[in-house]
Amino acid sequence: MITNGPMLRPRVNGELPGHVFHGYAGETVRLTPTLNLSTRERITYLQIVKNGETAAEVRLDELAKQRGQLPEIEFTESGWMLIRAVCDNQKAFRYATTAPYYVEFDGAPNRISRRSCKFFLDWTTERIAELEQQLSGTTKKQRDAVLKYHRAGLKFWTERRESANAP
Repeated sequence: MITNGPMLRPRVNGELPGHVFHGYAGETVRLTPTLNLSTRERITYLQIVKNGETAAEVRLDELAKQRGQLPEIEFTESGWMLIRAVCDNQKAFRYATTAPYYVEFDGAPNRISRRSCKFFLDWTTERIAELEQQLSGTTKKQRDAVLKYHRAGLKFWTERRESANAP
């Protein structure tokens, strides 16, 4: 989980984030999230994100009317989901997100998005350019020591993009 404010204690079908749910072709995997929240600030809404897109957005006043029941999320192919909370704070952005839950069908690898791979490739390329400029007065050995992990990241995201199975 990542947070700078609210604390999420989620379960999906009783499991913690990172869990892999399994399904088979022709069936539907139904995931039911539950959540305990702790916060000092008012949480405005929760989002359930499925494969990078908002699958459901629930305002906290609506959640109270639904007796805390979040919407069920359905999968008919491999993918992932996570839960986010956003606070109502005019001075600072307060936010929390869970790690993903994964769904795999017939043992197929998880969904790999070309668009997401491109985002991380572009981001890593920009970061390398910034670092190269900052390190211009250093030796090649010093630059290589700093940039080796970034270059490894470029290689990783390039290979990941080549194996992408979703837009």
